[in-house]
Amino acid sequence: MTLPTPKDFVCPLTKVLMKDPVEAPHGLSYERRAIVEWLGKHECCPVVGFPLEASELRTNTKLQWKIRYWASSHEAQADAKEEERRPLDKFVCPLTDSIMIDPVTTREGHNYEREALQDFVARHGSISPFSGKPLGEPEFYVNKKLAWEIRNWQSERPELAMEPSKVDVQESSSVQEATKEEARTDSAPKMHTITIPGSKMSAQYPSQRSSMMPSSMMTDAGSDKDVLSILEEVCQLELSV
Repeated sequence: MTLPTPKDFVCPLTKVLMKDPVEAPHGLSYERRAIVEWLGKHECCPVVGFPLEASELRTNTKLQWKIRYWASSHEAQADAKEEERRPLDKFVCPLTDSIMIDPVTTREGHNYEREALQDFVARHGSISPFSGKPLGEPEFYVNKKLAWEIRNWQSERPELAMEPSKVDVQESSSVQEATKEEARTDSAPKMHTITIPGSKMSAQYPSQRSSMMPSSMMTDAGSDKDVLSILEEVCQLELSV
């Protein structure tokens, strides 16, 4: 839970945490640079309207130390929370840079996601991604202990389940691209080919009606005779020429 910034630590002019607070005679504190700039154009307090001059401002050392202590404590808590959310190095596959689901360990003692290591071996041979040395037999063994540690670590941080990993994003993109490719393939009309007997001439036409073709060019799969007669006429014309 993020702690709210104490109101007394915030400058009334800048609305942010003060670093160099100065105090006016009426007890209000401001960021030094902000109040000096204000008094360069005005002759009164920006909050209560009392007459005020820059020479009346005094460094608020006590408030400055309070702010510094609060800020350091707050940053430490934020860092501790971030560190708690950050997975241990041994939970992350060096090939995918993501938390492993099915970890395996090589004879050298390095951990990898099973699928990522198998893909590496398929492309580069049975060598270690870390050292380049032969993996040996067996190439790896299932690390059930590490898998349990990862699941236990994730179960204590359910909010992390809402954050997609790099692998999830890549797989999602691949599925989308494959779907688009299938749609393009399905939308292309299947072609039907016939050849004139005793001639080298042939023709292709859609085996099904296509909405992309004008009605005059639409041909049913069972109209080979019609297309064949047209080709014969064209052939005769070419021979006569």
